[in-house]
Amino acid sequence: MRTSLRGVNLAGGEWPYTAGQTPVEGQDYQWVSRQDIDYLVSKGVAFARLIFSWEILQPALNGSFDATYEATMRARVTYATGKGMNIMIEPHGGEFTRFARYKDRVVGSAAVPNSAFADLWRRLAELYQNNSRVILGLMNEPNAMSTMQWIAAAQAAIGAIRATGAANMIMVPGNGFSQPSSWNDTWYDTATMPKVSNATGWTTLVDPLNNTVVSVHTYFNVDGGGGADDIVDPNIIGQRLQPVVDWARARGLKVHLSEFGANAATAGAQAAVANALDYIDANTDVMIGWAWWTYGPPPWWGGYRFTLCPKNNYTVDDPKMAWLEPRFDGPSAQTMRPTSVDVQAPSDSTYTSKKQVAAGDYADVPAGSYSLKVATRTTYSDEARFCVNVILENPSDMVDVDWEQMTIDLRGHTLQSSWNSTIVGSTGVVTVTPMAETRTVRARNKTSFGLCVLRNSGVSSKANYQVKVKALLW
Repeated sequence: MRTSLRGVNLAGGEWPYTAGQTPVEGQDYQWVSRQDIDYLVSKGVAFARLIFSWEILQPALNGSFDATYEATMRARVTYATGKGMNIMIEPHGGEFTRFARYKDRVVGSAAVPNSAFADLWRRLAELYQNNSRVILGLMNEPNAMSTMQWIAAAQAAIGAIRATGAANMIMVPGNGFSQPSSWNDTWYDTATMPKVSNATGWTTLVDPLNNTVVSVHTYFNVDGGGGADDIVDPNIIGQRLQPVVDWARARGLKVHLSEFGANAATAGAQAAVANALDYIDANTDVMIGWAWWTYGPPPWWGGYRFTLCPKNNYTVDDPKMAWLEPRFDGPSAQTMRPTSVDVQAPSDSTYTSKKQVAAGDYADVPAGSYSLKVATRTTYSDEARFCVNVILENPSDMVDVDWEQMTIDLRGHTLQSSWNSTIVGSTGVVTVTPMAETRTVRARNKTSFGLCVLRNSGVSSKANYQVKVKALLW
């Protein structure tokens, strides 16, 4: 079974910070257009990594977002996800000396403390938490810094994202430009001894939802950075991925190759690209996808040697599109529609609901066993009330799942409020139906809703801080 997050990078919205300069759209940066998105959807692109400038989005640390830049960025995300694409948003410094930095100051330093990085991601999570097709990529290629300094910043961001109630997938790179071949090395750690590898540092990260993925970048040339067109070995991408794949497999983690690319004019490029994608498809227990570098507004990026931009007003494909188009598999996975399944999931627990599907039960859905995980987590509690987040997780690689209805026993408490859902009833057993944006649980993704209840002082023992999911229609 192939991976599900296969696609392209969307460049143009980034900007290399220059002190004293006020960036102007169309001059210093340029977003892709709706026509660009439509073109990519027509080619079956299922995933895109949309890079942006932290400095333009948030002109001052801990400050409000720039209204125009943020609105345009969100409009592109909403349009693309509405077309069935999964979109990762990620800050990008525009050039390598500015990666993992804000106004030339490294993330996690006194000038750019972890709290400021967490503030950025809290604000973004609040904007996108109701769109399960949005993936949060914390940073492009951290480098020339301490490994644990980066890990601490990433942990702060993960904590801030989850504190909003957002269940979106998070992608976290490693230090040293997140090169997979050096995942177990320590040469890139600028800290004094002992130096720490990505392999050691990354495993200290804690995500209460376990929905965090390793994001790596590598290319075909000698140093793996993509700055040249040479291909050192037709199987080099697989060779470079192997260390991180072995490491992740042993720990039950997932990996995404978020940047790679090649020049069609380089001898052997097509075969090397095919070998890279074959390797990923052969390791889908770990590798969940890839993104070609790059696609951008054609007037800006059409001449770039790795470009996928079309020519002649979108009527002539770049030659490399023919290599990749058969591998994209389209922006929308098959969808399983609801049938009733009973579950029992009290607060702060996880239950896996399973369904056996026969050939022909659902159009284009292969026969087999499918599951939907339901987790309930208490997110707030005091003497008067408590709040619960209900998370639905779809572990399938290729099949989306719709859920239609859930019943929850409030166990003597009284409903006060809810979000991302409609709830009928306020006491006893209540009926929950999803909002349109939370109805479909995408392949290898999660969605969530929540509720707060007023405590019934007469309820004793565990029921004093629990509700119970009783049945789920999916």
